[in-house]
Amino acid sequence: MAFGRPYLAMALYSRVSLARTNPGLPACIVTNLQIEKTQIPMLGVADTVISLDAEVAKNRSIKTAIIDYTPFEETIFLDCDTVVMGRLDKGFEYLRYFDICARLNPYPQTRRGKADIPIFDGLEVGDCPHWNSGVLIFSKSGGARRFFRDWAGNFRSLGNQYDQVSLAKTIFECPVRFLSLDRRWNATDPFIGRRAWRQKTKVFHYATNISDSLLSDVCRTDHHHLKPILGETEVDSRRFLLDKRRSKRDEHGMSKYLMLRLIWAFTCPTG
Repeated sequence: MAFGRPYLAMALYSRVSLARTNPGLPACIVTNLQIEKTQIPMLGVADTVISLDAEVAKNRSIKTAIIDYTPFEETIFLDCDTVVMGRLDKGFEYLRYFDICARLNPYPQTRRGKADIPIFDGLEVGDCPHWNSGVLIFSKSGGARRFFRDWAGNFRSLGNQYDQVSLAKTIFECPVRFLSLDRRWNATDPFIGRRAWRQKTKVFHYATNISDSLLSDVCRTDHHHLKPILGETEVDSRRFLLDKRRSKRDEHGMSKYLMLRLIWAFTCPTG
């Protein structure tokens, strides 16, 4: 789901990685930009583009109801800021036994605005296990449909800008066949030990961990595939990604940020 040009550039780059690692697997991009599939040669015959007339601010409302937009009976939903690095076949096998799957975060939530939100019986998000919504595997089963209906409802009622808060509440309350995925399905940058990490990782979710190589690749995707359609604003994607990366500095401090930049200069997560 790609609302806004920078996210569409990231989504197309993610699509390239999917084609490289899982040839023949069709993809659907849901965007609020008025584009046609035929305008983007990199998309295959089996791919789908759904253009919605919606503001960027509505993106979370669409995401929590994404089951209503997918053309597939079985779907692996990927956030735009992902790189597919391995085979995804096993994900569809999980759907023989489960309705929906998402990665369980290994550590408690501590971020202000997420961790301190009460979700049920006086417990806050930080008191409980929580899940990341960057990779979701689901079918169009009755259980999954109920789950997304409840998730969308919880997102509206809680009024929190982060969909993970309402996701946790929904997982606790909805009687659905749910599988917690391990970190291979939604991996963050390990910074060290990448050789073994690359062999195991199925989906890399880079978030604010944007190396120079990754930054260039996404901007190149914008330049080659979006500039002919949307015009000369490729710099907006670059600025957006740089601001996204600088939030890492604000979160961890200048010293750690510079150390990460040094690591990125010598080794890219995706190889």
